[in-house]
Amino acid sequence: LIPGLYTVQYDRIAADLDPVLAAMKLERADLDVAERQTDELLAGVRALGIETIDTRPAFRASEELLYWESDHHIDLEGQAVVAEALLPVIERLAKHPVEKH
Repeated sequence: LIPGLYTVQYDRIAADLDPVLAAMKLERADLDVAERQTDELLAGVRALGIETIDTRPAFRASEELLYWESDHHIDLEGQAVVAEALLPVIERLAKHPVEKH
């Protein structure tokens, strides 16, 4: 799972976004719906027996903004965080490929 900027690094851009929320008569807590939806999505996928990787903790732990300021997509450092999360899974699968049924 690649999280959205507002979910994991809002504080990095709060000065720009807080006025937008205020103009829309919203609070930061109103953005928590994305977090709940993400939790439900991951739980649903896992219930199907599909392995998931939740990168939210790694994104939150970063001291760097991991998104382009222009469009809020993950930047090159964000891509590196995702790659680091995927590496153990790829290494494991390379050693023990999943058999197709």
